[in-house]
Amino acid sequence: MLLSVGFSEIKKTLLLVWLALMFVIPKEYGLAKGFILLCICILSFIYILREKKINIRECGYFFCFIVYFLSSILYGVVSGWKFDITQDYPLFFYYVFTPICVFLFGYLYQNNKIFIVKICICMTAIISFLDLIRIFMILGILPKVGIIDFIVRVDSENTLMNELTLRISNESSLIFLLPLNILFLTLPRDDQRLSWKYKIGIVVASVLGSGYAMLSGRRILEIGVLIAWLIVCSKFLLQRFSVASLLKGGIFVGAFLLIISYIFETIVSNSNLSNLSDMIINTFFEGFTGAGMQNRQSYIPGLIELWETAPIFGHGLNAYGNVLANWQTLWSYEVVFLALLGQAGIIGVFIILLGVFFVLASYFNIYKSTKSNWIKALYKAMAIASVIFVLAGLSNPQVYYAWFWGIFFTFSKVGEYDV
Repeated sequence: MLLSVGFSEIKKTLLLVWLALMFVIPKEYGLAKGFILLCICILSFIYILREKKINIRECGYFFCFIVYFLSSILYGVVSGWKFDITQDYPLFFYYVFTPICVFLFGYLYQNNKIFIVKICICMTAIISFLDLIRIFMILGILPKVGIIDFIVRVDSENTLMNELTLRISNESSLIFLLPLNILFLTLPRDDQRLSWKYKIGIVVASVLGSGYAMLSGRRILEIGVLIAWLIVCSKFLLQRFSVASLLKGGIFVGAFLLIISYIFETIVSNSNLSNLSDMIINTFFEGFTGAGMQNRQSYIPGLIELWETAPIFGHGLNAYGNVLANWQTLWSYEVVFLALLGQAGIIGVFIILLGVFFVLASYFNIYKSTKSNWIKALYKAMAIASVIFVLAGLSNPQVYYAWFWGIFFTFSKVGEYDV
């Protein structure tokens, strides 16, 4: 028993540290993250040997996935597409090592879903708070703080020409975490799985995160947040109203507007951004026709031509179109799935979408079979946030992140404490 408790605490500690690093500092400390992930995989292997429980269908899927995409890499090399192991090694990480880690991650943490939920809530609140502080530092409203300057890295900033772009390196995590956290507002409040501290954390993270999303200028993040809020509002409006529910809803909306107004007013009063609201709106709509969108559109004809010449199996994962997005990793494009069509063909894209379908089908089965309204709301939130993140991969390369696929797969497994 003591050994089992020690094993549980070790694996949860590793999970907390790894996810904290992946969420908050996604582009730094790669060796440390890799070592922790390796430890997680070793513990999972021990767990599988001890429990002697494994799903043959899942094993078959992951095996076929790895074999197909490894063959695609080798085919691309043999076909003569440029391949330099010192630059193109991420292909092996994304399509071979990552699926192995995801499989092992899911088995190890299948009974720790509530713990993962708690980590997501805490990390969303922490990231949102730190990112807002970092923006205030960028605009000169707050003095620079060394530790925040070190942890919260700035990807890009632009406050000129009626455009507002204040992007922090960890905002890619928020594309999944923030809509998920907002959707957690639909969790039944009378359930005891989350203490009042986490329930307050959900509210704080949702409000602060939404404030950051508006200031970031990251259109895909703003759309994800908007979708999540529309779902939350529709659920509230469709419920049976009582005086208590109307009062709580009114207090929440009032507090939300008050906090967002205070953040905006502080920025306007202490910087030269007097037309802040106009800049936010202009940046959002400019994103549909701006330089970033034009760059993505310039890749599309070449990638379509690449796919048309080998539609079934593709040219190999290291293949690329006649217009490059990256001069080092030539196969890397922001329009990930379109590039994948030309590289791995219809079969490659089908294999990935089949995996997504299997997981979402498991979510639906758990949703239908459980009697707990809290679990139903949790899985609805997980499914919607996951679909938002995957669809964001149509124009952003963050779908390569191992942490997302690990969490996504883990929730597809029925843990003994979940239903």
